[in-house]
Amino acid sequence: MTKQAEIESLENGCRINLQKWWYRADIPQRYPASTEDVLALVQAGGYECDTSTIAELVRKGLIADPVAHPRTGRRCWMASSIVQLAAVLDLLRRWKPGSQIHQHRWWNVELREQIADVEGDDVLSDWQQYTPEALLLMLAATDDRASREVLIVAIRKHLPELFGPTEQDRKNAHKFE
Repeated sequence: MTKQAEIESLENGCRINLQKWWYRADIPQRYPASTEDVLALVQAGGYECDTSTIAELVRKGLIADPVAHPRTGRRCWMASSIVQLAAVLDLLRRWKPGSQIHQHRWWNVELREQIADVEGDDVLSDWQQYTPEALLLMLAATDDRASREVLIVAIRKHLPELFGPTEQDRKNAHKFE
């Protein structure tokens, strides 16, 4: 099989896998897709994503920068690029709060935190007394899964710039519209 045939086969497989996403988003399937369509697809898939998230993931090298159309400058997304974006969002647990699609995958501490956020409370009220270094060392020392999950949530709270879009990503978000 030639390299071009392999690429076409991959793209066709990705298109087939994304058919239900297009249906769920209630938009016609078209490739290359616009960023607007891609955001509608991943949001319909239960992911929290906007153009600043895309800027963040490109900056971190987790997804390829979608090709800009030579005439319009708008980003063009192939099916494989959309699948890659969804896979990275899934890996990073970037699910919409309250998402029914991913509900079974939330950690207990994340669910409790979502409820507390609605109530204006904080589940991990004492997280600030620990440094990120201390939290990482505790994470390395524990074998208890629930404890690891709590520690990861606390680390995310301490270092939000590592676990989401930065101010620079928000400034660069317009490039992906």
